[in-house]
Amino acid sequence: MTLPPAIILVGGVGSRLKAISGPLPKPMVPIADRPFLEHLLRYLHASGVRKAVLCVGHGADMIRGHFGSGAGVGLDLDYSVEEELQGTGGAIRLGFGVAQAAMALVLNGDSFVEADLSAMLRLHQASKARVSIALAVIQDVSRFGVVEIDDRTSQVTRFSEKHRSGAGLINAGVYLINRDVVEGIPRGVASFERDVLPGLIGRGLQGFISRGMFVDIGIPEDYQQLAADPGRFLAATGGVAAG
Repeated sequence: MTLPPAIILVGGVGSRLKAISGPLPKPMVPIADRPFLEHLLRYLHASGVRKAVLCVGHGADMIRGHFGSGAGVGLDLDYSVEEELQGTGGAIRLGFGVAQAAMALVLNGDSFVEADLSAMLRLHQASKARVSIALAVIQDVSRFGVVEIDDRTSQVTRFSEKHRSGAGLINAGVYLINRDVVEGIPRGVASFERDVLPGLIGRGLQGFISRGMFVDIGIPEDYQQLAADPGRFLAATGGVAAG
């Protein structure tokens, strides 16, 4: 199943990881001697994505120099350049302008969730959703906000801030977004997660639960653990270590 174009947010500074990443943009930190972003792009190709837009800012030249047209990862790559950081809301709006698509798969370039993206697309279409969110099941939600859903329909009913521990559902940073939602984002809106998503509750906001692997390399401890033991990640993404 061919998926819609992907818009990947890779323009952040990554201040929490700076002591480890040094001059590297956060998505370019190595896992098994290849950039994290390279594994992510190969995973998208294997999942059915053929075109992608990288929303670049910090480290744009390094990212473009490594991936170029995308031939090395099996994708037709284009680039959306943020001259000034506009937050995820502005980056997504710019990315849609480059993608010229009615719908896009939008991802954070510093996290990975093992999800069946074709199944997510089928649910998005069948439920007539405007935005679908991949939700990761994790055992300790204390570092994340929690997403609550309707048990019958999986529609999102509430976003809760970081105030409890234990198992739960979190926003895994992977979305299917219809263009009309992006066109409705006002200029100056900084955060898609905080400023846009809550306003869509009850208006076509669908959850898609993934029980597979989730990792956020923006958290230094998570990155170090993944770099030290990348086997499951490589298996999930179809990646291999550089030879």
